[in-house]
Amino acid sequence: MARQLRYRITLTGRGISRLMALSQDYLEEEFAKLLSQPGALPFLDKAAFDGLWFMDLEKPGREWVSPGFWRALGYAQVPADQRPQDWRSLILEADREMVFENMRRHCENAGHAFDQIIRFKGAQNNTVTVRARGMAIREGGKPVRMLGAHTIVHDTRAHELDRQLSELIELSGDAVFAWSLKRGIRRWNRGAVSLFGVSSQTAAGADPNKLTSARYPNGWDEVAEALDAGEQWSGEVERRRADGSTIHTSARLSPIQISSDDVLILEINRDITAEHKANERLRLLNRELNHRVKNLFAIVQGLVSVSGRGESDPAVVTDKIQARIAALAAAHMISIEEEDIRAVSFRQVMEAVLAPYEQRKDQLTLRGLEAKLPRRAVTPVGMIFHELATNAVKYGAWSEPDGHLSVSWMAGDLGQGTNDINIVWTERFTRSGDAAPSAPPGLGLPLIQQSARQLDGELTRTWSAQGMETVLTFSLDEKVGGTRTRSASLGKGLKPAGNRPSDLN
Repeated sequence: MARQLRYRITLTGRGISRLMALSQDYLEEEFAKLLSQPGALPFLDKAAFDGLWFMDLEKPGREWVSPGFWRALGYAQVPADQRPQDWRSLILEADREMVFENMRRHCENAGHAFDQIIRFKGAQNNTVTVRARGMAIREGGKPVRMLGAHTIVHDTRAHELDRQLSELIELSGDAVFAWSLKRGIRRWNRGAVSLFGVSSQTAAGADPNKLTSARYPNGWDEVAEALDAGEQWSGEVERRRADGSTIHTSARLSPIQISSDDVLILEINRDITAEHKANERLRLLNRELNHRVKNLFAIVQGLVSVSGRGESDPAVVTDKIQARIAALAAAHMISIEEEDIRAVSFRQVMEAVLAPYEQRKDQLTLRGLEAKLPRRAVTPVGMIFHELATNAVKYGAWSEPDGHLSVSWMAGDLGQGTNDINIVWTERFTRSGDAAPSAPPGLGLPLIQQSARQLDGELTRTWSAQGMETVLTFSLDEKVGGTRTRSASLGKGLKPAGNRPSDLN
């Protein structure tokens, strides 16, 4: 207090005049005049200083340092060969870059305070810890001079801890910043620069909620209410980076009362965008799984109902149900194995459906370019071609040693401006018969019709004495309906040669 009082007396009244009279350097004279300017004395009065400094920002190297600074470093008097800029060389190298970087930031943005701990090399080759504070003098908004004061820090433990904590915050990978509702952002660490893509200069004084377009789960009012009550708030916040991309952060806001009418908010944000996307994908998969399970139950229920019609032998009914559920499972397994993509290869579906008929591979031809089915189409397509294959084995091309089955397909714009697939199932017989059907439709027909309706597709059959052809056309779009009117139609069956029954069962 005595030292502070001594300087107050020295720098008022006659002290100022004497300083002006003895000044040999123009910066020293300017400094003496500056002490009478509004704001200068309150600044110095507030600082418990051990030396003053003043520099010309327009002429680098032109600086003035008061004798008190040299005394604070242990010199009995100002060194004879002392030059004003020599004080820079006494700063420990580990602190030097930080000092002038913060000075540069303060000159660019008045909101960035120049107030920090600096270690100097003393006269006895010892380390002297000094608190340096300064302010830029501006003309028309442009910084032209820098005024500052030094204060010796006699107990450096608390300040060293502050320094280490500050460095820890700066090096943190999380976005850490301090702000208030009235003054905006006061501190913005490297993690915040990296996460939000906003420089500390741009962030200074801004409202972080507006700066990052923050969206809180229940709105900002809920957060503000907690902070007003002196409570922490934590939760997930959706934000926008400077490049326009959306990110999600796990945020924690802690209030610190700094005055009766303002609260400093310490905020920590951790990037959880990848985790958020993974959770969202899991929710979508769960909804899709629930939808699929409901559909599978409905399909199995229909299989049981259809397979039992007109059959009195339980063993026959059981065989039909087992075969149809096996085909359903084969198609379903493909969609599960291809879970990471939105579409499934049509050839893969056909190969899975026809896998039980490996012994017929010499009587089978598959021909077509790569075509992808939307997931919604996998199960109904599997059921349609399972029924056709079953019929081919019992009554069609595969019921004869020399019969042949071919499946060809073509996908894309088939001339109607839509993205469709056209599948042609052709069976050729070796023995001819009448072309007209002679028996009622088999029991497999309702399953094919139901599956074709699920696809919003068009299915037709034509027959002759030499064979039968089934054509299925449907949209490959993820969603169906609305592009054109479709019908699921099927002929009443093929009258086979000889004594073959007439249709699907």
